[in-house]
Amino acid sequence: MSEPGGRKPIKVLMVGEFREKKGHDVLFEAIKKLDRDDIVVWIVGEGPLDLRRMARDAGVSDKVIFLGVLGPDLLGIVYDACDMLVQPSRTASDGDMEGIPAVLMEAMSRGKPVISTRHAGIPELVEEILVNECDVDGLADAIARLADDPELRKKLGARNVEIIKKSFSAEAALQLGQLFHKE
Repeated sequence: MSEPGGRKPIKVLMVGEFREKKGHDVLFEAIKKLDRDDIVVWIVGEGPLDLRRMARDAGVSDKVIFLGVLGPDLLGIVYDACDMLVQPSRTASDGDMEGIPAVLMEAMSRGKPVISTRHAGIPELVEEILVNECDVDGLADAIARLADDPELRKKLGARNVEIIKKSFSAEAALQLGQLFHKE
């Protein structure tokens, strides 16, 4: 599938429960700001927020595809098919915050570049690309940067695999456990 002009669509994936702390509305506003025909957003998950309405209100419902809740096998296929994962997490109005979202680790382990926020434990995992919470302009710029640079996507994806292998693999956990059990 390609867009007019022969460009393949850039697939931006966001996975997570439909809750304020996930920042779906920030992503929708960033996509609106970009106003590009070559970007499509895939949303995986469900939850109490009406994201379809949010996408309509932001004027981007034609660029957003809701995939629902996916099992591990289908989710793996979606990770492999996307061009980047975006997780614009933030502190919710009731104080609810992330830890380190597992979806970041999952995408990184599959060689995907990720864009996230300087929020809670996320900077402990994601070296780049990080934007401030609720920073629509920064998020839009980061998405455009990755959308326009396939080599950078590839480079960051490869780096992310190394980060996960080094710090979050079963072997890394075993080494950490050995450190705690030394006398």
